[in-house]
Amino acid sequence: MIVDTKTFIWKTKDGRELNPTEMSDQHLINSIRMIRRKLEAALASRYNDKIAAAFGALSGFQGEMAQYAMEGEIDWLAKQGPGDWVKYMPPIIAVMMHELHRRGVDISEFTK
Repeated sequence: MIVDTKTFIWKTKDGRELNPTEMSDQHLINSIRMIRRKLEAALASRYNDKIAAAFGALSGFQGEMAQYAMEGEIDWLAKQGPGDWVKYMPPIIAVMMHELHRRGVDISEFTK
């Protein structure tokens, strides 16, 4: 995979704009961890909203079969979990991980 690191800029909390190639290893790692935490929290929130909506809808169903079918849907949703953060990661993460890999830094914690 070819990654063009020149097109991505990371803006620090103090306002500096850096290309991932200009960031230290630890800065890259911390940035990836921060984005991952925020993304996982957003996915979990969206997942929890879906579960709550499904339980709310359950009360509107009439008859045993309808309720049984809806309970099956809720069980299926519950097994899915909040989502795999890697599916939704922004491109800047791939660029940062590529830069770390290029430098020989272990990135296995981000690929789980």
